[in-house]
Amino acid sequence: MSEKIVQLVEETLNELLEQEAEKLTQAARYERNEARQGYRNGHYSRTLTTTSGDVTLHVLRLKGVSFETAL
Repeated sequence: MSEKIVQLVEETLNELLEQEAEKLTQAARYERNEARQGYRNGHYSRTLTTTSGDVTLHVLRLKGVSFETAL
């Protein structure tokens, strides 16, 4: 049961990071438009220790905008 909770927390946090990046760049992944502010440049992994266990976060690298997450 704990493994499922860790997986759910990991998916939720990574989705929040993805949404924050979309908001900053003003474009979805692979989307091209004139309002776009920046570009994705991969990601790096960070481990976050929670009370349920360790969670791996995929922190995005962005070009053209500063990415400082609220997480």
